Amino acid sequence: MKICICDDDLNQMSYVQRFIYNFLLHQQAENKKYSFTQLSPEKLIHILKENSFDYSIIILDIRLGEINGIEIARKINLQAPNCQIIFLTGFIDYAPFVYEADHLYFVLKTQLEEMLPKALEKAINQLKKTPPSLVLNISNYELRIPIDKILYVEKIEHHSIIVTETKSFKAAMSLKNLKPLLGPNFVRCHGSYIVHLRHVATFKSTEFVLKNGEIIPIGRTFQQASKNEYLAYLTSSL
Repeated sequence: MKICICDDDLNQMSYVQRFIYNFLLHQQAENKKYSFTQLSPEKLIHILKENSFDYSIIILDIRLGEINGIEIARKINLQAPNCQIIFLTGFIDYAPFVYEADHLYFVLKTQLEEMLPKALEKAINQLKKTPPSLVLNISNYELRIPIDKILYVEKIEHHSIIVTETKSFKAAMSLKNLKPLLGPNFVRCHGSYIVHLRHVATFKSTEFVLKNGEIIPIGRTFQQASKNEYLAYLTSSL
């Protein structure tokens, strides 16, 4: 699980990271499953512009120099709707305005030691309730991709490219090993493709047309099985 801390005060970010780490340690959480990233407001905005935000929890200040943390939160809502946002600020005056963005908790810095643990517990519990995710271990941290957001998976050379509604991820896994992790409603329709039937608009003998207009080819040896699985999916959806 990736935890991000964004503040314009480096000392504050370091303190918050140590506090969270010690909290998780005290809770006997498996800290190896958690990774921490400290980001300046400018770096966070850059990541959002690059469409590469993939954090599960963010501890976000509101007054970030000339940058408004609430505006950043609204961008996170759009790009990573499952991300649990915890506002951490020194100014109570912002309390009425935080509802302009979906967030989990509002914590004053003067109450950090009392309130942040409660916010973290709620965030972790909320993430456990989120829809099923494909969990990949990349560079010693867990990457969670919501299953319902995956459109298809494409094999390119020795990697599988997992394509979602907003971005793509590269996994060092074969389609054969990846498919069982995806659950139902995914069909191997080609030597190089697995498609999520939930996102299919039209079936043709040689291709699936997705709702976003993309076309996924159906290999000759996969045609009958693809047809059968698609018809079974339509029947189960009635």
